Amino acid sequence: MQYLKESVRNKILDSAREEFHLHGYHRGSLKTIAEEANITPGNIYRYFSSKENLLNQLLQPVYEEFEA
Repeated sequence: MQYLKESVRNKILDSAREEFHLHGYHRGSLKTIAEEANITPGNIYRYFSSKENLLNQLLQPVYEEFEA
Protein backbone atom coordinates (compact mmCIF):
# COMPACT_ATOMS: atom_id res chain seq x y z
CA MET A 1 0.00 0.00 0.00
CA GLN A 2 1.33 3.42 -0.94
CA TYR A 3 1.12 6.27 1.51
CA LEU A 4 0.45 9.88 0.63
CA LYS A 5 3.51 12.05 1.11
CA GLU A 6 3.32 15.54 2.53
CA SER A 7 6.21 16.65 0.29
CA VAL A 8 4.29 15.59 -2.85
CA ARG A 9 1.14 17.31 -1.60
CA ASN A 10 3.13 20.50 -1.00
CA LYS A 11 4.67 20.33 -4.50
CA ILE A 12 1.19 20.03 -5.98
CA LEU A 13 -0.03 23.02 -3.98
CA ASP A 14 3.00 25.12 -4.96
CA SER A 15 2.57 24.22 -8.63
CA ALA A 16 -1.17 24.91 -8.50
CA ARG A 17 -0.61 28.29 -6.84
CA GLU A 18 1.71 29.30 -9.67
CA GLU A 19 -0.52 27.89 -12.42
CA PHE A 20 -3.67 29.57 -11.09
CA HIS A 21 -1.78 32.82 -10.61
CA LEU A 22 -0.56 32.80 -14.22
CA HIS A 23 -3.65 31.45 -15.96
CA GLY A 24 -6.55 31.70 -13.53
CA TYR A 25 -8.61 28.84 -12.18
CA HIS A 26 -10.60 28.04 -15.32
CA ARG A 27 -7.66 28.14 -17.70
CA GLY A 28 -5.23 26.53 -15.25
CA SER A 29 -4.19 23.06 -16.33
CA LEU A 30 -3.96 20.05 -14.03
CA LYS A 31 -1.58 18.53 -16.57
CA THR A 32 0.78 21.49 -16.18
CA ILE A 33 0.45 21.38 -12.39
CA ALA A 34 1.38 17.69 -12.46
CA GLU A 35 4.36 18.30 -14.77
CA GLU A 36 5.68 21.04 -12.48
CA ALA A 37 5.23 18.78 -9.44
CA ASN A 38 6.98 15.89 -11.26
CA ILE A 39 4.01 13.55 -10.92
CA THR A 40 1.39 12.14 -13.28
CA PRO A 41 -1.89 14.05 -13.71
CA GLY A 42 -3.81 11.12 -12.26
CA ASN A 43 -1.72 11.21 -9.12
CA ILE A 44 -3.16 14.64 -8.27
CA TYR A 45 -6.47 12.87 -7.58
CA ARG A 46 -4.83 10.74 -4.89
CA TYR A 47 -4.25 13.98 -2.97
CA PHE A 48 -7.20 16.16 -4.06
CA SER A 49 -10.62 14.96 -5.15
CA SER A 50 -11.02 17.64 -7.82
CA LYS A 51 -9.57 20.83 -9.27
CA GLU A 52 -12.05 22.74 -7.11
CA ASN A 53 -10.87 20.90 -3.99
CA LEU A 54 -7.27 21.79 -4.88
CA LEU A 55 -8.22 25.47 -5.14
CA ASN A 56 -10.11 25.30 -1.85
CA GLN A 57 -7.04 23.87 -0.12
CA LEU A 58 -4.97 26.76 -1.46
CA LEU A 59 -7.52 29.28 -0.20
CA GLN A 60 -8.17 27.66 3.20
CA PRO A 61 -5.61 29.81 5.08
CA VAL A 62 -7.19 32.95 3.59
CA TYR A 63 -10.67 31.80 4.69
CA GLU A 64 -9.41 31.09 8.21
CA GLU A 65 -7.73 34.48 8.55
CA PHE A 66 -10.82 36.24 7.21
CA GLU A 67 -12.99 34.52 9.82
CA ALA A 68 -10.60 35.40 12.65
